[in-house]
Amino acid sequence: MLELRDIGDIDTLTVNEYKALTGWGKFRYRIYRSIPVMFFIGPVYYVLIHNRLPMIKMDVFKNETWRLYLNNIVLAGIFLLLGYYLGWYKFFITHLTIIVLFSVIAIWFFYVQHQHEEAYKEWRNKWDYLTAAIRGSTYYKVPRMFNWLTGNIGIHHIHHLNPAIPNYNLKRALAENQWINQYVTIITFWESLKLASNKLWDESSSRMITFAEYYRLEKAGIV
Repeated sequence: MLELRDIGDIDTLTVNEYKALTGWGKFRYRIYRSIPVMFFIGPVYYVLIHNRLPMIKMDVFKNETWRLYLNNIVLAGIFLLLGYYLGWYKFFITHLTIIVLFSVIAIWFFYVQHQHEEAYKEWRNKWDYLTAAIRGSTYYKVPRMFNWLTGNIGIHHIHHLNPAIPNYNLKRALAENQWINQYVTIITFWESLKLASNKLWDESSSRMITFAEYYRLEKAGIV
């Protein structure tokens, strides 16, 4: 739903919301949606800092704050022990390399599942669960090895239809419900690369557009 920007969501403004911003607001949004921030700085910050601090202000998480800090202390202790016995440089270079690669890949997979051109985004009064699950996400067809490494999250439309399906059963659920693929957007890795340029949701055409497209529309007096 367009009015619901929830936990973990990548903020996506509509054309009208972006147009209503001040010059400073537009600049901030362009920086936020830039490739270095979206796919490198942002993922590392989210995994290494955001997830290690009680930054989600929701009642359901109030009693989890002490557990989060306890978890941080335990992890710090384990890292210090491993660094001491294995060597500080080798351990932290290896560990940080893995974490950085994981964060970049994880955010990329999440991004392409929801930012494709023919996505589905509606305001609450028009929003439909089934349509949002199938059209709002994608079937990201990647090599089998990547499916295994990412827990089959590329089969995202099935996951959205029923989040209770375990990741190891997503492939089976897809095979047994091939009719769904008539309606879902199927993308390959090479096709997904162009999605990095999608920045705004154009309600008039019901699709994601680039900043370049927006400014062409603005120049033509369409927005």
